[in-house]
Amino acid sequence: MAAPAPVRDPFGRSPVGPARIREAREDERDAWWTPRHRPHFGGAAPRSGWRGPLANGRGGALGPTARAAWDTVDRWTDERLAVERARVLRRLGRWAEAAEAWQTAAAGGGGLGAVAWIEVAKLREHRLGDPAGALAATRAAWRLLERERMLGRPHPRLEADLQRRGRRLAARMRRSPQATS
Repeated sequence: MAAPAPVRDPFGRSPVGPARIREAREDERDAWWTPRHRPHFGGAAPRSGWRGPLANGRGGALGPTARAAWDTVDRWTDERLAVERARVLRRLGRWAEAAEAWQTAAAGGGGLGAVAWIEVAKLREHRLGDPAGALAATRAAWRLLERERMLGRPHPRLEADLQRRGRRLAARMRRSPQATS
């Protein structure tokens, strides 16, 4: 009596035998979800300096080295914790608390502080219905970026975004008298 022929899989998959299962188990031994694998937060370090559209003029070989710019001893800095807290609160729909958390993140200053003030402006305008507060947050972000530009670290994309946002909010404030109250 001959062995039965293997049944052909209609989806084109190859049959799985004991050898294949053993190989899969060996591959899973060091998979990302196992306790032996060390977690990695923050993504991979850039190869050589900053490149691409988000470089803001800092790219190439003249930019900071990958180690100094990306890796820190403690990846969970106070600024990063404040940003993550603000993001989680926003996702939960707790917008007033998220705006306060973004203000805490903005206290660090620099480019991150300007981004945090932009997030405060978005929340105040779109979720909290406070265009005057949004305009104030936009002005705070602009002051931080002016300081960064004076120090030789311009952020042209953020500056252009703030100019558009500021013009739009000022026009909205002029159109609607109840928005100033």
